[in-house]
Amino acid sequence: VTPPGSRQDVVLAEAERRAVTNGGVGFLLRFENRGTRHAILGNLTVTLTLSDTDGVRLDSLSFAPEDLKVLGGKNVLAGNALEQTVELPQSWSTGVIDVTYDVDLLQ
Repeated sequence: VTPPGSRQDVVLAEAERRAVTNGGVGFLLRFENRGTRHAILGNLTVTLTLSDTDGVRLDSLSFAPEDLKVLGGKNVLAGNALEQTVELPQSWSTGVIDVTYDVDLLQ
């Protein structure tokens, strides 16, 4: 049952470089549903682009739904969040990381 006027409002609330347990480089992706209706993260794809401090593009990585086991195709309840840390090559330990994503919000 979905109350009248309820809506999904899913945002990428946090995206930052993190150390992972094996001493490697990780990148945290945290999606929050700030709406009043649940949302399923359908067909989620994420692309990370690494640039140096002068803005020169160095590398790019894309993650498909099957790479995002915690996020891809999962249900985010209203007022809740899901997060996943993806592992990155060691060469990504410095520089600027830009994030783009595409998702179909399903009900």
